[in-house]
Amino acid sequence: MVQLSGDESPEYTDNLRNRLEQLKIQFNRRVEIWKAIRVTGINSLEAMKIYNVDKYLLDSNAKKSYGGSGIAFDWKLVGHYLKHGKKNHTRGNIEIGKK
Repeated sequence: MVQLSGDESPEYTDNLRNRLEQLKIQFNRRVEIWKAIRVTGINSLEAMKIYNVDKYLLDSNAKKSYGGSGIAFDWKLVGHYLKHGKKNHTRGNIEIGKK
């Protein structure tokens, strides 16, 4: 699995997908691509329509950090996210039972 947590473009992920497909032929093993999306609102989730990846990681939008900030994002946005049909994993500050 390859995890992308930066500002990679859709073109970058397409090129990576092509290279990984070549490795699949050579080693008979598929490598998944996971892309972190920094959740700032509904519009940030629209990025999931343009990336050719296997799974997304939803993360908070900390100004000086890519993940690991301890800041939770707005979980109400997850319903919108699930409409896109991608399997997902979440990371960041998960606060179960807190509003």
